[in-house]
Amino acid sequence: MCRAKLRFLVTAGVGFFADGYLNLTIGLVVPILGYLYFEDNQGQVPAVQSDVIKGSLSLGMVVGQLLFGVLSDLWGRHTIYGKELILTMFGTLMVILLPWKNMSASGVTTWISVFRVVTGIGIGAEKSPFASRAVQVLTVFSNIGLGNIAASIVFLILLKAFQGAIASDQNNLEWIWRLLLGIGIVPAALTLYARLTISETEPYKQYVCNDPAGHSRGWKEQWADFREYFGEWRHSKVLFATAASWFLLYAPNQFSKPRDL
Repeated sequence: MCRAKLRFLVTAGVGFFADGYLNLTIGLVVPILGYLYFEDNQGQVPAVQSDVIKGSLSLGMVVGQLLFGVLSDLWGRHTIYGKELILTMFGTLMVILLPWKNMSASGVTTWISVFRVVTGIGIGAEKSPFASRAVQVLTVFSNIGLGNIAASIVFLILLKAFQGAIASDQNNLEWIWRLLLGIGIVPAALTLYARLTISETEPYKQYVCNDPAGHSRGWKEQWADFREYFGEWRHSKVLFATAASWFLLYAPNQFSKPRDL
């Protein structure tokens, strides 16, 4: 039992770790992009383009939460779980593969923003398989914090490792931001198999797969349950308060002004 819980902890926690890591790294990457691709703007990414790059992840997260939330209720957690991690890895990989040469400033902004949306869809689909709400909350927040700390440490290590190369040629900053994002894929890749082979959750088995009445729960049934539950103010106010708390947590980080290195 302890071994199974540990596996759940690691498997579910990696997604939230990636959330914290990838959310913080973009704030570190944007100033580097300014040095490399926005020389005409005194080496700084314009405010609007900076906000687009940073906010694209949050946009993808909203889409991922809605899309994968509905699909997981329709098809089951086992069918969906793991696919969101593939999207996160793919989106991040495509950001890293930004063409090294012949890219305009607007092209860089578009490329990174589009694939950050893809990354955000994967992150937004994250769910914890724990039955205990207390353990779920602990898992979410602890791993997001660990991801933030890890991103800062990796950034400092990379800057120190490439200090000499950057001093001789500023274009070597390319390696910093690409490696910084790419390292975040490693823990996700290590737990991908565990996610794809995870068993179905007990609540889904009980209320959907093994419905004693034999009723299927399609989109209409899901929507009816949603309207009935959140039609009561005591439930809808909890949803609003939770959403507002997450908004206040992420909004300052997503739209803060980039600073010089």
